[in-house]
Amino acid sequence: MAGCLTLIIHIALVWCCFNNTPAYCLTTVTDRLALMSFKGENNLYGKIPSGLFNISTIHYLSVSSNHLDGTIPFDIGLTLSNLRTIHLCLNSFTGMIPNSLVNASGLEGISFWDNEFTVPIPKDLGKLLHLQLVSLGNNRLQDDLSFISSLTNCTNLQYIQCGGNLLRGSLTESIGNISATVEFIELREYQVQGSIPSGLGNLVNLTFLDMASNQLSSPIPETMGKLHKLQELHLGGNSFTELPSSLGNLTLLNRLHLEQNNIYGSIPSSIGNFHYLLELNIAYNNLSGSIPPEIMSLSSISISLNLTHNRSTGALPLEAGSLTKVVELDFVGTCGSYVVYERY
Repeated sequence: MAGCLTLIIHIALVWCCFNNTPAYCLTTVTDRLALMSFKGENNLYGKIPSGLFNISTIHYLSVSSNHLDGTIPFDIGLTLSNLRTIHLCLNSFTGMIPNSLVNASGLEGISFWDNEFTVPIPKDLGKLLHLQLVSLGNNRLQDDLSFISSLTNCTNLQYIQCGGNLLRGSLTESIGNISATVEFIELREYQVQGSIPSGLGNLVNLTFLDMASNQLSSPIPETMGKLHKLQELHLGGNSFTELPSSLGNLTLLNRLHLEQNNIYGSIPSSIGNFHYLLELNIAYNNLSGSIPPEIMSLSSISISLNLTHNRSTGALPLEAGSLTKVVELDFVGTCGSYVVYERY
């Protein structure tokens, strides 16, 4: 195979499901190569040949979803200085994420999630002024959250995904200073403490926010109500005790997860404003009072409605009859024991 690649400039073999092909088959590719994509269960195994990292013309490199291992050269950003996109996710790479990546000044996308990278996240990512995507989740990175401060220089940033690492510390107000172009933030399953900074409300183009399974506590800032484009909000598995009154402003939400906190008070009737809601989970809190009929009137809910293990009282509202599309409806430990599974 490799002998046929010496004149090729673009290689894209995606989801071809080769049979345990060794990575050294790529050793004789052209030194004019600009694009290489072997992503998607091609069953490449072993280490990426070192010669590949010396082809300075490469601007797109993707070997995602294979069985590759080894480390990434410390000088990759110097030898592949024309890189604009690098996808190494869903492999078994180890070692550090090279600081030299910041020398590839045109980088727009870095996707290293689901590997075994360790040690800190590079602190100078803010030098990549064209950066749009940073995906480093599900590794073994050990660090604090100071890398977020450097991202404030990335005015085209859209996607931050760093959950499932060994990061700890507190979120600072700098998160509110990153570009308002950001649409996706996933920082779940850390050991993040403290509260959510009020500046987060500046990120008015957010459509997805996931900070579940941390050690965050109240208050959830009222400025969250400024995130009018938000479609998914995941804050379950923290230590919040109250909800902001502005929650009802998030009228485009289709998924809301607040389960396993310590939220007191009544269930907000303003959730009834979420006319696109598909899934609601506020289980395992200390919510009391009656279940608002406005929630039971949300005929859009078609995945699940979970209010279990709260302190709600009273009868189930008659409006529950509006939930004709729901797959899972669960009120166990809330007002009696009522579980329905239906599929349409």
